[in-house]
Amino acid sequence: MKKIIVICLLFINIAIFSKEQTPIIYDEDMFSGNDLEMLFESPNDGMASKMILYFSGNLYVYFRQDLFKNISEKFTITERYEQFMSEESLRDYFLDHHVPAIYEGKEVYFLYGRVNLGREHLILELYFIDEKRREDIRQQHTAQHIFSAEAYNNFGLNTVGFRMAEEYTTVDLDQKDISKEIIDKLEELVNNDIKTDIVIEEEIYTNEEAHKIENLRKAIKDKIKGDVRFIKIGDIDICACAGFHVSRTSEIEIFKLIYHENIKGNYTRFYFLAGERAKADYNKKHDIIKKLTNVFSCKDDEILEMLDKSLTEKAKITAELKSLSMKYAELMVKDFENTFIEYKGHKILAYNDDENLANILARFVNLDKFLLLSGYDKSFSLNSNIYDCKAIILNITKSFPTIKGGGGKNKGNIKLDKAYSRDELIEIIKKGIDEQ
Repeated sequence: MKKIIVICLLFINIAIFSKEQTPIIYDEDMFSGNDLEMLFESPNDGMASKMILYFSGNLYVYFRQDLFKNISEKFTITERYEQFMSEESLRDYFLDHHVPAIYEGKEVYFLYGRVNLGREHLILELYFIDEKRREDIRQQHTAQHIFSAEAYNNFGLNTVGFRMAEEYTTVDLDQKDISKEIIDKLEELVNNDIKTDIVIEEEIYTNEEAHKIENLRKAIKDKIKGDVRFIKIGDIDICACAGFHVSRTSEIEIFKLIYHENIKGNYTRFYFLAGERAKADYNKKHDIIKKLTNVFSCKDDEILEMLDKSLTEKAKITAELKSLSMKYAELMVKDFENTFIEYKGHKILAYNDDENLANILARFVNLDKFLLLSGYDKSFSLNSNIYDCKAIILNITKSFPTIKGGGGKNKGNIKLDKAYSRDELIEIIKKGIDEQ
């Protein structure tokens, strides 16, 4: 007798799931085709369901649309495991293992996709919730709500966009050149809200009720149909939102603005960190400060002074080095000009030894006689008053697609794909001449 495995992953409210669900094994004769259709379309008591049916080695997976949305929005899927299982081993696996319901802080096992691999093999995919990353997103998202609310409530600033990236979260406010006083006050207000330990509430309104709510900082769009979920943060904010949040503001722990900039239009983009991200950023910067105090042999509050002193000394040394390089280039240029290679009427000079000299050598070489290629590592310039640098570089880039460059008749730049020896550089120039 053929067996049907039906696994139901039930969602009521994510927060109320507290125990694992055991898979149910059904006999094929228990249901007709129509009955199975009803099972698909009619989850028990309005609960969203996911159902998996096994027929003679063919696996069919049915997703309710709202459930799939729930999975993709509420949970972070980070790992995927595949293994081949026979019909018997698959049945034994689900009989011997509890299949956890999908809820916060638990791993998720479920079959996914539609496969037709015959009677012998099936694909089992195991997914796990990354609870650490989920908690991080909860902290960033709720912090964004609070920041946007305080900006709106206290300064009439509207949030026109936000983005939760892996490294930071950004919020765009509809004003440019926001003063430092306002920015500092916003950060203070958000951290005060976090410290106050406000309960985060979820409220569901009918569409009609939602559109009647006044003074929302973010209006409900007309295209929104059905019931609307709101996130309420005390007296600070109520906002329609489908994302997930912390339970209390204290769970955010800390909020830190790290950067802001004027962007297109009259907007200001703020970059912030919350919770564990902010603490990690603090620890990272603290380590940097410790290293700097060791380098400069100073206290924390003396670093900027010591850095300024160091930069002043560096500028002085750089100026002296440049002066010495100029004098040396002037002295060595005659010997250097005697190293030219003549090729098809072109007197070629190539220099790639010292970076400081390479950058100034063109000032001293007689460009009325020579074609000079000078540079360091991968960046070079081609200079001459009598040979067409533009044409030569163009021919080089045609012959060597990985080499880039361009410029004018008397001077051009070449970006090499790797470091070349002097002899190799000359061969590249010859190739550019050949193609003229």
